[in-house]
Amino acid sequence: MKNISLVAFMNDLVAADRIAISQLVDYRVLCTSALADHPTVQVRDTAQGPLVGMLGILCGWHEATTGLRLMAVIEDGIVTGFTEEAP
Repeated sequence: MKNISLVAFMNDLVAADRIAISQLVDYRVLCTSALADHPTVQVRDTAQGPLVGMLGILCGWHEATTGLRLMAVIEDGIVTGFTEEAP
């Protein structure tokens, strides 16, 4: 798997276990304002405080390094794949 793109890697993981990947994509934790204020990490503001998930971190890294947005394709609450597009 040398030199595989993040999109291809994530799609390989979805093919292996889309339920587990769907649950991971949906999982978020409270984070500090320092992480919430990071220029590339995508964070959701809630009444309880800022929430971040691994997808928000990966999306931020992907856009910062490629200039493209990583997006999960979700159908009926299940991740069916990943794609990328220009912002």
